[in-house]
Amino acid sequence: MNEKNLTFKQRVWEIVEATDHEDQVRKNIDYFDIFILILILLNAAAVILETVQAIEDEYGAYFFWFEVVSVFIFSLEYVARVWASTSQEKYAKPFWGRVKFMLTPLAIIDLLAILPFYLAIAAFDLRFLRTLRIFRLLRLLKIA
Repeated sequence: MNEKNLTFKQRVWEIVEATDHEDQVRKNIDYFDIFILILILLNAAAVILETVQAIEDEYGAYFFWFEVVSVFIFSLEYVARVWASTSQEKYAKPFWGRVKFMLTPLAIIDLLAILPFYLAIAAFDLRFLRTLRIFRLLRLLKIA
């Protein structure tokens, strides 16, 4: 598809969904993919480092704010992907197309990666949240 014929929604889809591109802005899309990949790896490292009590005691506040910023970015990415999914023929229906997209394996993994943060805000049992935090690591499946 010629880049001049793409709608804003289609362009967002191309950027956040890492599809094959043949246009001039592929370089910008690569920057987005690399940024998200680095953020995923840094989050995995933070989860591992938080398990060391001495590091958690010393840098716990930094880990917290890093998680807040990361979840905000991942949430924006998730919402953008859900919103832009209707630009694709298989998800074209405004409501059911988005639901269908949200039930795809990678969309579920993304939701499970950010869900523990929002559950903590809703004051759910924190022991349960520690179990859910492992789903953040599943974002690494997107690397493949």
